This record gives sequence, C-alpha cells and structure tokens, in this order.
Amino acid sequence: GVASAFQSGVAGTMTVSPSCPGPQRLDDECESALVGIQVRLADRRGRTVGSAQTSAKGEFEIAAPPGAYLLEVSIEGRLPRCPATSVEVTGGKKTTVRISCDSGMR
Repeated sequence: GVASAFQSGVAGTMTVSPSCPGPQRLDDECESALVGIQVRLADRRGRTVGSAQTSAKGEFEIAAPPGAYLLEVSIEGRLPRCPATSVEVTGGKKTTVRISCDSGMR
C-alpha cells in the first residue's frame, strides 16, 4: 500500500485511568491499557489519513506524511472519555503520543 512508503507517522499508547475503584494513592499505577479501540488520524481538513486499532498493550501505529494532525478516538458510549490529541508529524520518524482517557471512575 501507499502508507508503507512513509517512514513517518504516529506511534502511540492509549491508557485509561483511574482503573481502580476507591481513593487513589499517588504511587498507585491505576491506569490500564485500552484494547481494541479505534484511533483515527485526521488532517486539518478533517479527512482521515489513517486509522488503527489498539493492541493488547494499548499501542497503535499509523503511518502518515509530515504535517499537523488530530488523533481522534471513537468509543461506544460515553465512557471512557478520550481527548482528541493534536500531533505534529515530522519527516522520517514516528511521533510518540500518549493518550490518557478518563474512566469516569471515582
């Protein structure tokens, strides 16, 4: 495919927190990977450049030419809430992104 021609793109990890009920202690690793979530990379005009699904570790990779993009997460239902993340892709490398979603658990 055409996408494989790009060495550039986005490599990300998607997590959700808090993933433990009850009060949070600061040293708690209360976040967990979001698995099988669809992530879309859109350009400034809102066109889809590429999409990926998160792995068992919550990781995803989308190849894209250099430019400014918005990473959008589509989730069924209202929770977890994942913010749209703006990302700048530069030539020849993958820009690393961390998307932290809010589980709504308190």
